[in-house]
Amino acid sequence: TERQLATDVRIATTLVEGTLAGVVTSSDGQPVPAALVTYAPENPNLTLSGAFVGQHVVATDDRGRFEFGRVDASRSYELRAQGPNGEQAQQKQVRAGTAVTLTIKPL
Repeated sequence: TERQLATDVRIATTLVEGTLAGVVTSSDGQPVPAALVTYAPENPNLTLSGAFVGQHVVATDDRGRFEFGRVDASRSYELRAQGPNGEQAQQKQVRAGTAVTLTIKPL
């Protein structure tokens, strides 16, 4: 007679959360209100068009500030910003807790 042993395996993990925050400025250093900022974990999970998969988006406030809370602090992220007139900025290897300035430039 064969007997199958039942095993109960539990894996506990702790997610250390952080914040991605910063400011979007123009090339002359002025804050850019209403810019759209996106972030995504840095990895090869991009579509062929280069769009982020599972992206998160916020608009900057009247002083150009943005914040994403509750991100995995153990990962690095890529941030992108787009100004109201299509200007763009990008920064890679951003870690939670690092102050970021995204300077948008005209297309």
